[in-house]
Amino acid sequence: MDNVRIIDNSEIGMFLADSSKDAPYKKLLESAIANDIKNGTFDLSAVENGLREDQLPRLNSLLSKSSLTNDELNQAVIIASSGFNYEPTKGAWAIASEQFIKTTPPTSEIICVTAEANLARTWGLLKCLQA
Repeated sequence: MDNVRIIDNSEIGMFLADSSKDAPYKKLLESAIANDIKNGTFDLSAVENGLREDQLPRLNSLLSKSSLTNDELNQAVIIASSGFNYEPTKGAWAIASEQFIKTTPPTSEIICVTAEANLARTWGLLKCLQA
């Protein structure tokens, strides 16, 4: 289809979705989270709403330890990174979605195909505003 904007094909979408070993965003996010965990300044509330049900207990268990092995730290970082990326209101994809919507011409027809779309998230709120 001509003239179709897809967030996954946008610069920010490709930047956030790059999961290669040396992806700049992934490395930066994981480094920041690892530093926060090591320093005891990690804020669980920034990621918990983006975690799956099974991830939160595991992350809590890891963070409750007085010291973590490198493997445990890596596990905690991977879980927390996922939570940050998919946190529905202030996570990376939520911010990207909001900006993507703001730059979409107001006369556009918006079609959203996304898993777990609900009225509390960016796309759900947009649909309510258009209705």
